Amino acid sequence: MKTIDTVISVMKQSAFLHLIDQERARVNRNGSHFTLVLLQLSNGFARNRDVQTDVFNTIMERIRTIDQLGVYDDDHIGLLLPQTSRDGASRIIDDLWCNKIVTANISSYRLYCYP
Repeated sequence: MKTIDTVISVMKQSAFLHLIDQERARVNRNGSHFTLVLLQLSNGFARNRDVQTDVFNTIMERIRTIDQLGVYDDDHIGLLLPQTSRDGASRIIDDLWCNKIVTANISSYRLYCYP
């Protein structure tokens, strides 16, 4: 299994929110779609850097290179999935939900499809 040595691939909140706006504009231009997954963080997640690294690396190992992981707000990390339907996003979540590291630190999720 591959590993990612750092958490650098996780976008900061301002950059991630800007990327969502850019993706929305791209979709409006070309008529495609995307799904945003918001993952609700469990209590205590922010206090443990090792746990953060494990969760982020687990997610990064599952997603495609065109997908982006970022901080959405204090309680959520977001997963931006370009050209991904609700069904495709659900498959990714189902795969992640099989991982104990994820289920121990993510309490729930919501899918938002655009348009």
